[in-house]
Amino acid sequence: MRLSTTRYLGLSLSVLLSFGPIAQAGVAPVGTLSGDNKVKVNGKSLTSSQLAFPGDTIEAPGAAMGSIEISPNSVARFTAAARASVERSGQEVWLGLQNGYVSVHEGDKPVAVRAHGGKITAASGTVFDVAQVKDTTTVTVVKGSAIISEGGLAAPRVVKQGENVQVAFLEPGPLGFDPQSGGTSKKSESTCNDPCKKDGNSKECKEFKALKKQCTPLRKSCAVSPKDPKPCQEYGRICRPLAGCVDITV
Repeated sequence: MRLSTTRYLGLSLSVLLSFGPIAQAGVAPVGTLSGDNKVKVNGKSLTSSQLAFPGDTIEAPGAAMGSIEISPNSVARFTAAARASVERSGQEVWLGLQNGYVSVHEGDKPVAVRAHGGKITAASGTVFDVAQVKDTTTVTVVKGSAIISEGGLAAPRVVKQGENVQVAFLEPGPLGFDPQSGGTSKKSESTCNDPCKKDGNSKECKEFKALKKQCTPLRKSCAVSPKDPKPCQEYGRICRPLAGCVDITV
């Protein structure tokens, strides 16, 4: 009897495994993944029509192409060495783009994109692309309009159809605002680490003042060069220690 029970259990397990990955207990899937044989999910090769769950990480190395279907009309496609996580909080679904390129076709269940601390959202029917290269995020709207927010921006920014916008998202942004927003400075949630408040004659204070002086032209270059990513990349890389500081000459 014991041997017979063991055989039945083994047979049942084999039947279950033949149906592919078993759904995570108690967790509803976000959508369905698909792609070529180079796409990986959580470090493993993607299986046919694999379910996507919150926390999954998708990788599309090189020119590999992967996609996630949130609903019949909501699809996001990944390529160009893309690496992104699938996230959900309540009814909100978003993709955490760490690197590469994602193209989003919004449907009846909108999906947002978070990249380098910033957030890109759009209404149903919108088509937009997001590319993350080092510290620069590029948002292109093919149809409709999208909204860029968070990531140190002073205020949300609308990207209209046909526009291509590059933003140096910072989390939180140095100086507490986005140099391309055209707005005024706004204090961020970060506390300015100003060594001059402790000792105005210290070496750290002199270096801090020199950095602020260096970041002024970088900020201006980033603001007036929407098609050239280099000024924004330099601004994001060099001026990060000034996060939360707003008293800079502009």
